[in-house]
Amino acid sequence: MDSDILSCTIFFSIVGMGYFAFGRKHNPYIKYAGFLLMIFPYFVSTFWWMIIIGFAIMALPYLLFFLTGE
Repeated sequence: MDSDILSCTIFFSIVGMGYFAFGRKHNPYIKYAGFLLMIFPYFVSTFWWMIIIGFAIMALPYLLFFLTGE
């Protein structure tokens, strides 16, 4: 495993843990996004796809918040 993929895995897992902890008390969309952020690096092995998917999942709760108004 390359060091850039490993660092992305650690970064997205830490951010996902924060999303999950915050989402447990506030918003279920953030909780689900946090769970996905912690899990998806195990299934993606390419650096650029990991970056694209990770930032898309990070933006997903905020997009849903602004689109639905919850």
